[in-house]
Amino acid sequence: MSSLSLPPPAPARRAAFGSTVLNEARLSWRRPVGLIGGIALPVLLLVIFGELPSFHRHTATLGGLTAFDVYVPILVVFSLAMLALLGLPIPLASYRELGVLGRLSTTPVPPSWVLAAQGAVHLCVAATGLVVIFAASVTAFGAPAPQSAGGLVLSVALAIAGLFLIGLVIAAMARTANGASVIGRLGFFPLMFSPACGCRGP
Repeated sequence: MSSLSLPPPAPARRAAFGSTVLNEARLSWRRPVGLIGGIALPVLLLVIFGELPSFHRHTATLGGLTAFDVYVPILVVFSLAMLALLGLPIPLASYRELGVLGRLSTTPVPPSWVLAAQGAVHLCVAATGLVVIFAASVTAFGAPAPQSAGGLVLSVALAIAGLFLIGLVIAAMARTANGASVIGRLGFFPLMFSPACGCRGP
């Protein structure tokens, strides 16, 4: 068998995938839909709510919690939904629109790596957003810290799995970046006000 037909060694594949992830991270920085929706906007809302005195009054109907305490997990879901429904599908749809995935099929880099790299980048953004939201809410505004680390991890993992799956469906449906943006917004706003999502707040 010719050496040209042999697959590259594992270290070379890992290095190539790392370069793909790094490239996707650079592109996400230049086109910061996910960064704005997943971190900047939820943190801005957190600061606004945290500065409202009415949001820090303990309410019996909320089990003694304040409205701000209740809105912290809501903003977490808000951040994940923005990432999943807008940050993830728009670049993937733009790659289809520009023919990037087709050109990748002629190179040693499989198109599936782009999908995996996008997932890795958005998971990092999601983790950063969650850390910032919880750290700011506890240290700056006195919200109670999560009492169960395991329950928090499980709930966040399930939310990411469900929401990111919807984002991938949007990416598969949309043929252009604008189409993905429209479909993502059409899915995001009803979800935001859905009682099941809890994004309406108390």
